[in-house]
Amino acid sequence: MNKSIFYISDFFVQHILGGGELNDNELIGMLLAEDFNIQKSQSHLVTINLLQQNIESFFIVSNFCNLSHECRQWLQDNARYIIYEHDHKYVSSRNPAIHRDFKVPQAEIRNYFFYKNAVKILTQSSFHKGIVEENLQLKNILNVSGNLWSLDTLEYLRKLSKEYKSDSCSIMKSGTSHKNTYGTIQYCNSNNLKYELISSPDYFSFLKKL
Repeated sequence: MNKSIFYISDFFVQHILGGGELNDNELIGMLLAEDFNIQKSQSHLVTINLLQQNIESFFIVSNFCNLSHECRQWLQDNARYIIYEHDHKYVSSRNPAIHRDFKVPQAEIRNYFFYKNAVKILTQSSFHKGIVEENLQLKNILNVSGNLWSLDTLEYLRKLSKEYKSDSCSIMKSGTSHKNTYGTIQYCNSNNLKYELISSPDYFSFLKKL
């Protein structure tokens, strides 16, 4: 059995502490514990030559906005890979929630064959899986029924669950358009809801503010 895995993502935890990156980090740790040989590469650094050098590996593709179309084409034509689906990169807006019943117009579907040729598309809930299935009409979609968390994070969340919560909405301060910080502020203002903008480069500090 070939235990070599080539892991592709736009960023890893040493670059950004986002939800996708934290999930990827836990999955990589689980695979390393099973003695898999992991090679990681940020997607903008991936080339056809690099892919060819690792053609015997199994590929895991996480966030791939910065992966060139040529490399996506090479993967779907030549490799065995799964897509760890974080945020709807089959939609031009990456936000199916802006459409009625999450049904995206056909003209806005992107990367269809990249998803179609994957061995599996990993989704995080039955709700998530249903949205992807509705829009792509594919049979290779798997619900993994949750996110991956470190034990330290779970223990910290357990501690925070017992602490006092203020009567205010938390809005993540983000310049990323599909996070919709501005739209959320508008919603709170329109409905007379108190809110706080929160951000922190430290993950545990962010959880504390949340």
